[in-house]
Amino acid sequence: MLVSVSVLKANLSRLLARAQGGEVIEVISNGKPIARIVGIPDVHDHLLLKLTADNSITWNGKKPIFAKDLPTLSMNGRSLGKIIRQDRN
Repeated sequence: MLVSVSVLKANLSRLLARAQGGEVIEVISNGKPIARIVGIPDVHDHLLLKLTADNSITWNGKKPIFAKDLPTLSMNGRSLGKIIRQDRN
């Protein structure tokens, strides 16, 4: 999506939300691209996508259903169980 600097200033929150949702925002000035805004994915969303991609879980937006042979996963040296326990606190 191309937006001018003035449109960016007027709609910053909305455009940042769109970028975090995966859309690339290119800012133009005098008809030339000057910046690109891309979102940073949520670490927890990345882990959830990884688990669903390898069929470790199925998820319909409610409670995930874990496969019987759930592999031991880690992210940045932390186990999945530790991540879940920290999120619950």
